[in-house]
Amino acid sequence: MSDLSMDDKRWRLAARAARSRLAATMGYRFAYADDGVAVVTQPYHAALDNGVGAIHGGIVATLVDVAAWYAAAPHFPGWIATVELQTRYLLPAAECEVRVEARVVRAGRRMATVEARVFRGDGRLIATASATFSATDKPLDPEESPDG
Repeated sequence: MSDLSMDDKRWRLAARAARSRLAATMGYRFAYADDGVAVVTQPYHAALDNGVGAIHGGIVATLVDVAAWYAAAPHFPGWIATVELQTRYLLPAAECEVRVEARVVRAGRRMATVEARVFRGDGRLIATASATFSATDKPLDPEESPDG
């Protein structure tokens, strides 16, 4: 993918995200905003709640990882791996849609750092996060199955 424009890479990666089994299982939607921000939107599903009626923190962290990965991926020619993920929870998200917005802070030759913000359906900030990704030697074919 290294010979493609950034917009072309994002378009291909968004098409790849639409075929993801994880997206199909969880029901989230993925898109790139015009400014390249990776956006994951998770509609509310009771099956994703924790024991006290809010969306489970592990689900929020998974959505952050997905959005951050897609923010960083266009900056590299091949597959990238999550090296570090930190999520800071600020408010619960009970029975509402959740939206993650992730943007690259810095992308070098082998590593990228991404910051993310998580909002509930009413627009209130519920979490902030950061993630680090490392380039691998595995090629990334955006036409193949996104889950392996």
